[in-house]
Amino acid sequence: MAPRLLLLHGYLANASVWTALRDELADDAETFAPLLPGYGGEPDPADYTLEGLGRALEPMLDEVRPDYVLGHSMGSLVALELARRWPDRFARVGVVGLPVFATPEEGIGYVGGNSRTRNFFLRRPRGHDGFCPWMHRARRLWGPAMASFMSGGYPRSVMLDTFNHSAAAHHGGQGIIFGGHAPRLAAQVDAPVTLLHGDADRQAPFEAAAAIAREQTVEAPPGVGGDRVQARMLGRIERIEPVAGGGWLARVAYPLEATTTELTQLLNVAYGNVSLMDGVRLVGLAFSPAVLRSLPGPRFGIGGIRALAGARRRPLVSAAIKPIGLSSRALARQAAAFARAGVDIVKDDHGLAGQRAAPFVERTRVIAEAVAGANARTGGRTAYFPNVTGPLDTLEERLERVAALGLAGVVLCPGLMGLDALRWVATAPHRLAVMAHPSHARTAPGR
Repeated sequence: MAPRLLLLHGYLANASVWTALRDELADDAETFAPLLPGYGGEPDPADYTLEGLGRALEPMLDEVRPDYVLGHSMGSLVALELARRWPDRFARVGVVGLPVFATPEEGIGYVGGNSRTRNFFLRRPRGHDGFCPWMHRARRLWGPAMASFMSGGYPRSVMLDTFNHSAAAHHGGQGIIFGGHAPRLAAQVDAPVTLLHGDADRQAPFEAAAAIAREQTVEAPPGVGGDRVQARMLGRIERIEPVAGGGWLARVAYPLEATTTELTQLLNVAYGNVSLMDGVRLVGLAFSPAVLRSLPGPRFGIGGIRALAGARRRPLVSAAIKPIGLSSRALARQAAAFARAGVDIVKDDHGLAGQRAAPFVERTRVIAEAVAGANARTGGRTAYFPNVTGPLDTLEERLERVAALGLAGVVLCPGLMGLDALRWVATAPHRLAVMAHPSHARTAPGR
């Protein structure tokens, strides 16, 4: 018995969009291409919403009993709604040109962006009430000229019936295609879904998102390593939506087995090889509870720093001692002056490293003594944070030195030493506060 395929047309279209496909499948499948409610004289549903269309199509489903459903544009959302409503009805759902717009403004801005006429009518939906019925009645007048001028290969029968729909279908259809339904339906449909996406379709750049998901996980063509491994490890595209001003935002979910809870691997999966791709940027990250538990964040936080400074409410003040080239004792005199002035945290400038004029061991000792002496004279609580940025193989020794001096925190440049070095210092047994310096981090405003 031949499979039965239900074909659902899109917004402001009609069943003749499927004519070529039905001819091609004539020997292999039994196809059904009904007009959606409100099109071609079909009655409107009680309410022209996605749910209303689902209810209105139930009698047709009971009569046709299709094995598969394929929808185009708005019809793809209707197909997903039918699969959600009747989870055991379809062996597979196919969607073509799936609308992924989150808001009407976003959708209208994109769909109408390349056509002034289309933009005009999308932003004035009540224009249908007089215009569309008149255009349908006059289709034999404008049809022959427009068919050759603007169809671009679009079937003439589809174009001639573009205006053959009710006011409810016109207005309600916009609410459906621009209503942000795709993510919700994707999460609620149990049947397998196939997204058909052609090279010339600019609506949703699925290939680019799929390339990112593959490159950041299995990094191999389909089948390499086995289908089971690829199905388990491959990133999953959750959402693709246009961005105002051009471009697309793709949300890709990666399995915990691929990312692990290690910070280095998390960053590698989030923005590893794709950082070499043209036109790709990482603009946001959302972590699972398991990852968040492994990355507890600052050990002290702003509350801990305030407690360290004895300042519950007022602004905190920090000052850097500099420039490089001064001796340890000259830097110590600066630090003592800042402490006497009531600065909360005196820190090494991030350029103070292992220079001969002020080597780390000597510098930290004399500055710690100078700040402690100033605090003793004034009753202040100024803290001194040395800069421990440097070769990784010296980091633990420097931290031990800081802890031995009884200091409360350090300065570290994560952009130079790596984010995992920052994580390690923050969780190390020394219990030191960390002031992260932005060198090499590209965090300046406007970057």
